[in-house]
Amino acid sequence: MAEIVQSDDFEEPEERAQADAFLQSVKHKQPRTVSVKKFLALWGYKKRGAHILRVINGELSRRGLVTSPDIALADYYGEIEVLYQHDLSGRPEVEIGWPVSSVLDPERELVVVGPDESLSRVETLMIINDFSQIPVMNKSRRELHGSVTWQSIARWQGDKSGATARHVMDKDRPTARSSDSLLLHINRIIENEFLYIQDPTGLYVGILTSTDLAEGFLATAGPFIKIGEIENRLRALVDHLPLPAIQQAAEFTGATRAIETAVDLSFGQYVVILGKEENWAQLGIPFDRKTLVENLREVNAARNDVMHFRPTELDAQAAEAIDKCLNWLRAIPN
Repeated sequence: MAEIVQSDDFEEPEERAQADAFLQSVKHKQPRTVSVKKFLALWGYKKRGAHILRVINGELSRRGLVTSPDIALADYYGEIEVLYQHDLSGRPEVEIGWPVSSVLDPERELVVVGPDESLSRVETLMIINDFSQIPVMNKSRRELHGSVTWQSIARWQGDKSGATARHVMDKDRPTARSSDSLLLHINRIIENEFLYIQDPTGLYVGILTSTDLAEGFLATAGPFIKIGEIENRLRALVDHLPLPAIQQAAEFTGATRAIETAVDLSFGQYVVILGKEENWAQLGIPFDRKTLVENLREVNAARNDVMHFRPTELDAQAAEAIDKCLNWLRAIPN
């Protein structure tokens, strides 16, 4: 498979130098505190993807460093400490959970209107942006007056030609901190259909809708579910081979547990089994073996990121490899 290089998947020399300089400044018993956004920027990134986290955590591990909390789970608008692994000893454990900010897109602009904005302009902004709601705020984006929704507009009984956002808005202001646990607010998001998010300084930085919640679940859980289907299909496929052929994979990989059926195999062992030309021929798979075994290796590499089930979007290349794997497995006759 040809490698697709994207701008977010590599570091410029200048950015790598900035990251190196920062990490070198961390000393024993002298951790460095930095905002998550600034720390990512040191590496030339804005978002936390699976590949980006591998790059950062790999470099931290090489130097014996860690972040507290884990960079993958930290509030995007908050801070982390970078310190030596052995300096964690004796520290209270940091509570681990998915913050609300983990499902916000940091590159999506929060569109707001002032309380005196005309209803005509408010409706225009909602239509062109395909919004179901828009926040009514002051210019500093630290004071939320309410929300204009299509329902609140429909309820307004006055003259719409002279109406403003203040006239038609709902005064309910469902709000959460970016560092709050996402799980604590899921019911509120479902009930209200949206939730406004404030960063640690009180600045409103985003809006989380029930649609965002569903899309975030699909982006995170979707690959997890697909990997499960891939493993089930591989298991059913390999189970058609005689037991000695299956057991050879365990011997080749140095596995210690007994292999009685394909259920006992790891994903890597599936790759070994299907990598053997005689097994491929016996199964009668009507596709090119080398191409598909290479695809399985890509899926196996991505599987580690997927099975950790972190709130980070899977790389496009890894997601594509998973989809391609499902395509050919589903095309094999039962």
